[in-house]
Amino acid sequence: VPVTFHKPGYWARFLRLAVTPEAAFLFLVAGLTVAAFEFYAIGPGVAAAVAAISLFLASYGIATLPVRWWALGLAALGWASLTASYQQGSVATLTVIGTVLVAVGGLWYVDGAQLEMNPIVTLLIVAAVVLFYVVAMPTVARARFSTRTIGREHLIGRVGVALVDFSPDGEVEVEGARWKASAHREAGIRKGTEVRVTEVDGLVLEVEPVATES
Repeated sequence: VPVTFHKPGYWARFLRLAVTPEAAFLFLVAGLTVAAFEFYAIGPGVAAAVAAISLFLASYGIATLPVRWWALGLAALGWASLTASYQQGSVATLTVIGTVLVAVGGLWYVDGAQLEMNPIVTLLIVAAVVLFYVVAMPTVARARFSTRTIGREHLIGRVGVALVDFSPDGEVEVEGARWKASAHREAGIRKGTEVRVTEVDGLVLEVEPVATES
């Protein structure tokens, strides 16, 4: 009897990229991280496409693997903590909390009775994500916001809005662009407060709340 072997189709091989626990976890955290990068870097949409594909593969892995839902939740909370840390100017406490949560969620991502995560690969994935938040995203944001198309000096006197609570550093949106900003500790700037740019210090805007002006 002749035996014929058939290769899986391209679509099946594409989906199989996410059937190992480490790959499914990688696609999850990479997709979430790239999505945050696209949001803050205001890119042309390429990163958004990469994030969508990664999250699709992560969803397929979640649907086919014995994923622990509490571990998935911890990984998502860790991502949110790292994103909040970056948004507020790299807060060490939030970065540490996010790193621990992502690591714990990754190490226990699947049911150990059936499959096990490779701890070395998992920790390498976590380290790559943290380094991306701590090093890559700020570098790209500085390069993006320092281009001539956005400018800096002309922003003095312009009014924007605070995107986060200041403590005393934070982030503002001025003329459609997001900027790192700093204010006096007693300014009491909260998310949504209207602020005015008073000075430009490199890539950081010095701001004050509009309401304090007489």
